[in-house]
Amino acid sequence: MKKVLTLASAVLVLSIFAGKAHADGKAVYMANCLACHGDKGQGTLVGPAQKGNKFILETKEADLKKIILEGRAGKAKKYPKIPGDMLPWKGKINDKDLDAVIKFLKTDLQK
Repeated sequence: MKKVLTLASAVLVLSIFAGKAHADGKAVYMANCLACHGDKGQGTLVGPAQKGNKFILETKEADLKKIILEGRAGKAKKYPKIPGDMLPWKGKINDKDLDAVIKFLKTDLQK
């Protein structure tokens, strides 16, 4: 009985924290992306719109990860008319948050 109670307690604790193990893509976006891309993904003077952006919708997640981690500047810029460069986020964002923000960019932000 004691083993069953211990196991049940462990499962309960893990299930409580399991939901928090997944990053909230919107929160990651709001904390890191909105200054350049706008709170609703509408874009700003220094960053292109993310909402309705065909490039965001059609680009593979692995390629978006690379762009976010490495940034874009100079000839590598996708939108040369926008004066700002995409700053690199390598070392500033963890994999969990990166996956979550990309999922948010491709789904909920587009609604």
